[in-house]
Amino acid sequence: MSYIAIDPGTTQSGVVRFLNGKIIEAGTFENDFVVGMIRDRDVVIIEWLQCYGAAIGQSVLRTAAMCGRVKQQCVHKQATYHEMTRPEVLRQLVGKTRGISKSACKRAVMDLYDANGGGKTPEVGVKDNHGPLWKMKGSNHAWDALALFEAWKQVQISP
Repeated sequence: MSYIAIDPGTTQSGVVRFLNGKIIEAGTFENDFVVGMIRDRDVVIIEWLQCYGAAIGQSVLRTAAMCGRVKQQCVHKQATYHEMTRPEVLRQLVGKTRGISKSACKRAVMDLYDANGGGKTPEVGVKDNHGPLWKMKGSNHAWDALALFEAWKQVQISP
């Protein structure tokens, strides 16, 4: 079964695709490409927008449009669709929703993986000794998608 986690953006989105429990693709891609990545019977997890009570601008509206496009494509491709907000992701991974830096969230995700690669971050690894998160290298936006997937996975297995 193929899983796709998407952190939507205005023109580009962070994506991580899993097959048989392994990351097979990760990166930041143009939104049109991301929508086209969704295949028949995929399981798609998307970070949904959260209202914080403030006025919103065009970037939030464009991101909302991307969320709608993904949902529509899931219906078209008979893919399973799940939503989680950023606060839900943070609560699941680090136990709170405020005062969490991106690096702290990234560290919480990395701690879920074996440190069997080389270098100073063996979860990612180095060129000659890859870790399980090697495909995440070089894509900051995709780390948010990976955090989303890991949080969603924890919710699915909790009683």
